Amino acid sequence: MSKTKVAPIKTTSIPRLELFAAALLVKLLVHVKASLVGNCDAIRCYSDSQVALTWTAKQPVHWKTFVANRVSYVQTHLPEASWHYVTTKLNPADLCSRGTSVQQLSEDSLWWHGPAFLREHPASPVQVFETAEESRKVALTAQLDTTKCWFFDKFSSWSKLVRVMAYVLRFVQRTRKTGQWEDSLLSVSEFRDSIVAIVQVVQRTHFAAELSALNHGSRIPSRSKLLSLHPVIDSQGILRIGGRLRNAEISEQMKHPIILPDCHTTATLIRQTHLDTLHRGLQLTLSTLRQKFWVMNALNLVKSCVHKCITCVRERAKLGSQLMGSLPAARVSRSFTFEHTGVDYAGPFLVKLHHGRNAKSIKCYVAVFVCLSTRAVHLELVSRLDTEAFLAALSRFISRRGKPAFMYSDNGLNFQGADAELNRAYQCALEPARTQTTDSLSEIEWKFIPVATPHWGGLW
Repeated sequence: MSKTKVAPIKTTSIPRLELFAAALLVKLLVHVKASLVGNCDAIRCYSDSQVALTWTAKQPVHWKTFVANRVSYVQTHLPEASWHYVTTKLNPADLCSRGTSVQQLSEDSLWWHGPAFLREHPASPVQVFETAEESRKVALTAQLDTTKCWFFDKFSSWSKLVRVMAYVLRFVQRTRKTGQWEDSLLSVSEFRDSIVAIVQVVQRTHFAAELSALNHGSRIPSRSKLLSLHPVIDSQGILRIGGRLRNAEISEQMKHPIILPDCHTTATLIRQTHLDTLHRGLQLTLSTLRQKFWVMNALNLVKSCVHKCITCVRERAKLGSQLMGSLPAARVSRSFTFEHTGVDYAGPFLVKLHHGRNAKSIKCYVAVFVCLSTRAVHLELVSRLDTEAFLAALSRFISRRGKPAFMYSDNGLNFQGADAELNRAYQCALEPARTQTTDSLSEIEWKFIPVATPHWGGLW
């Protein structure tokens, strides 16, 4: 039997394709073995790829994932097979891979009878070659960028950078001196030395030409950004602003601030200053920063820091406001006072029935009548929340202010009851005492605001 398969479209190396062929051979042999009657004493597999034979001779753990998976398949599905090497000229499978005509195939003894050594010495030892799966040598070159502090760029927090630098300086100091050292917390002097070391590294990186000129006693280049600052070098080798504040009664740091460039380390210092000032804004952050440091392009950097601060963004957020609708006609039309009246209750309040000892207090309410056009207010004391008490208060209001044409209220049961009572006044005669009250109120048109919309009655 024979079986061929086309190579995949994806570019694959020749040794890997040979390993594919070995796995395909194992698949074919498993099918042939299952078709034969009886057991096979020995199975010999041949390949013209020495690399593939080397891969299959070792355990899968020695190879990478791609090769290990195929080798594991070969060794698992056909463990009793022995693998041997055959040259390309004696390999019948080469006819399938290279292609041949039917006439040549019918006359080819290699295809029909196999190589001659199968009848003479079928078994030949496998030569195991020490080879790796695929090794490629790549040469890389790196160029050091002296305009960046690569170590400092790894830190996004100024306080963490200062602490790490302090521990680095402590380690360097202890390696240069012998003796026993006790582990202790970082001191204030170590923090100061750490800040000085950070500033020295940053200035040597960004202001190398200026430092070299000042150390040699020459003038700094005319194109330097520090020319207008008249920089000087202090005893610690740090660039500071010259200025004319030598006789000012302020600290030395404020007289001659440290010059810092526009870089990542300076941005972390600005963020730390912004946090120390409790997110107080641009001017306070900038003034606090300039008490010790003079940052190039400081205004834009501080603006960027405040603009990107999440806490400040949340504090600056504007609350959404709803655009209010048009006022109703009763609010903007000229009318008599209390012609359009809104009513609501306020309270409860405690009112004493009489003066003297043991005076009892009862709960009462205030009915608030508001004119929609003039905003005049009338108050009436109401003893209860029922309809009868409200009708009595409404009657007193009309006796004092006149009868309104329209009444506006919410959907309180006492207001709905009053509206129903006025509507029934036209239909039937009630008790004599109530009939006299409702006759004068029957011409009032009552309007209720929608349910659960208190903003509709905001005026009253």
